[in-house]
Amino acid sequence: MKGEENKFILPSNSKGFIIGFRAWRHYPPGDILSLVAITEWKPNEALKANCLVSKIGSKMNGINAYRVTRNIPKIVYIYHVSGFVALWGTVIEHKYGYRAQYAYPLTLDVEDLANIYNVKYLPRPTLEDFNHLQDTLGWRQSA
Repeated sequence: MKGEENKFILPSNSKGFIIGFRAWRHYPPGDILSLVAITEWKPNEALKANCLVSKIGSKMNGINAYRVTRNIPKIVYIYHVSGFVALWGTVIEHKYGYRAQYAYPLTLDVEDLANIYNVKYLPRPTLEDFNHLQDTLGWRQSA
């Protein structure tokens, strides 16, 4: 079955990556967009962060994802699509997650989208799924 393994290859020049968890808006037939910024995530292309200017004038760069520790953040389940995401390049750690320079989904919880994005279909992911994903990718981050 297509999407059974993650076919997206992280850049060989990256110094590793971090796995986060996030949600997207889904617009049929197969588009996923960031929740806050109107940014389209394209199949088989890493998303590169754009510079955003906040209401108070400060610049904020980055693609956001939740940190996975003892559980999967439940708030993302209210959105159309969620999944694990690879983050790399410049990555800034925050209290609840990360802000990264580059990102691409590793899993999606909508099967048709997982096939379009060539990633693993993983409905209602768990902490065990997160640990298995880290082991499969040969990389384990501290919780």
